[in-house]
Amino acid sequence: MAVYTVVEQGDLETFLRGYGLGAYRGHEGILQGVSNSNYHLFTDQGRFVLTLFEEKWGVLDNLPFYFSFTGHLAQSGIPCPRALPDLQGKIIGTLCGKKAVLVSYLEGRTVGAGDIEPGHCRAMGAMLARMHLAAQDFSLVQENNEDIQCWKKLAGETAADADRVEKGLAGCIADELAFLEKHWPDDVPQAVVHTDIFPDNILFYEEHISAVLDFYFSCRAMLAYDLAIVINAWCFDGDGIFCRDRFSVLLNAYEALRPLQESERRAMPVLLRGACIRFLMTRLHDWIFHDPESLVSLHDPREYLEKLRFHRKENIFDC
Repeated sequence: MAVYTVVEQGDLETFLRGYGLGAYRGHEGILQGVSNSNYHLFTDQGRFVLTLFEEKWGVLDNLPFYFSFTGHLAQSGIPCPRALPDLQGKIIGTLCGKKAVLVSYLEGRTVGAGDIEPGHCRAMGAMLARMHLAAQDFSLVQENNEDIQCWKKLAGETAADADRVEKGLAGCIADELAFLEKHWPDDVPQAVVHTDIFPDNILFYEEHISAVLDFYFSCRAMLAYDLAIVINAWCFDGDGIFCRDRFSVLLNAYEALRPLQESERRAMPVLLRGACIRFLMTRLHDWIFHDPESLVSLHDPREYLEKLRFHRKENIFDC
């Protein structure tokens, strides 16, 4: 989550009159994340989350898909925010010239990378498996727009400035993309998956997951690729050190509900590297081209460069 579009009180008061959610009491921006503009919105009936969709993220035409997917998961017991309709039954409105949605606020707290315990990883592994199983009979399809072709496009756009971030980075990216194009698997199970389950998209109550957030990168992709994204996001500490205890409990909890197929297990080293490049490229692009006027907490792309270097040396599934 993030804030690109600043919303004034008067605009929110007008927007709220289209809902039966009470009178405006306040709002505050949510700075974490990198995609759309998000606010906590307070009324005399409670707290809600407001999202304004930034056109550059290319999700506007797909909003019905995302809300259908979260609705499907919710029916299977996955704790997802519920999109709230206005007085005319529509869930997608307009605010400050942007498509906007109000969703329910779910209680819980996020955990930082340095505070993740094995118990959090156990809960995350089990939740991911439950999501993957629940997605098996979801019939709608949204293709993955953050695939290798996207990474190559971002590599071209950032090549001139990449070495200012780290010497030799442009060459490293080019070499890795060539490797991934040659070795990317195409024989492993797919379904609609989240593809962005970072710790700031999960809320906990103690060590139990109370909410899964931010489904706006959901698409049809390999289940094992979604698992690779989660491993990279959850199994390194705040200093970038791989934590085998986190990895072991996360994977064991996942496989207790959905054992990996042999083809998936063979593919994991490549998918882990691909999951690094995916976030290295989008973070690098944001780092170079971000709008200094936007209220966004940028993520250092070098975090995923270091994770990529680790996976180039170590096969964590070879044990």
